[in-house]
Amino acid sequence: MDRADFPWQPLGRILVDDELLTPEELERALTEQRETGKLLGEILVEHGSMSGASLAQALARQHGVVLE
Repeated sequence: MDRADFPWQPLGRILVDDELLTPEELERALTEQRETGKLLGEILVEHGSMSGASLAQALARQHGVVLE
């Protein structure tokens, strides 16, 4: 797959677009990320905002991989 064929999107945008997070939940997590340096997905799973499986699916989508 050519990079031009695959438009990369930030993880937060994917999660909000897929209605897995609200914009407010994302903003809170991003604030914590700036303060702690933790990965966004790590914060979201720790807070119970999403499961590890949901995060894995979103990360796969972010990188152009389809999980079934």
